[in-house]
Amino acid sequence: MEISGSRKRILFIGLFVVPFLIAMALIFYGKGMGQLPKYFAEEKVDKNGDKIKGYYSAPLEKFSSAFNDSLQSMSDSTTYVISFFPDSLKDRWNKHLLYIERILVQHKGARVASFFEEDSSGKITWPTADPQKFIAAQPLWQTFKVPKSSWDKLYNDFKISHNEIDSMLYFPPYVIIDKQRRIRSMVPVTGLKDVKEITGRLKRLNNEYAAIKKTIEQK
Repeated sequence: MEISGSRKRILFIGLFVVPFLIAMALIFYGKGMGQLPKYFAEEKVDKNGDKIKGYYSAPLEKFSSAFNDSLQSMSDSTTYVISFFPDSLKDRWNKHLLYIERILVQHKGARVASFFEEDSSGKITWPTADPQKFIAAQPLWQTFKVPKSSWDKLYNDFKISHNEIDSMLYFPPYVIIDKQRRIRSMVPVTGLKDVKEITGRLKRLNNEYAAIKKTIEQK
């Protein structure tokens, strides 16, 4: 039986065009070219006094280094992975130090800022040996010592739900902020598969900035 022209077109689309489009979409996603969403939209005022749609920007406060009393802060106009080490979950610190090292190794150029909560004596006491040399080996890894009195505010600054953390269901999620300090991802990390998810999202964010730069250069 001869197939009509319209049926041939439908058959061609079903057998070749649709699978091709699906394959291209998978390649597009696999290469990390899609933009990461922006979270916590809010109304802002531009230089002309007009109200415009914007997004929450996390503040850059100064804290002491985790290993000395020198004050330091995160760099502006820089993409960061933010991690939190609450004193109440100290038994998980070592595991997450390894996760962060893996992020830095897998995604060259990644910047990580880790906040460590002081104990009741105002110090950071490690569950095992002091990892100062371990962290110092990664120059793009910044560590901060945060007083207990400032810990709740720190969670609020990065939109972390304190109730979820108090439930002890998981370690505080890792937060990705972009160069404008906008929150682009929150990823609960329980294993190496989550580390891979973070590095994939960092790649997508880098591609986004590369595309913006290319567009500007072409104008």
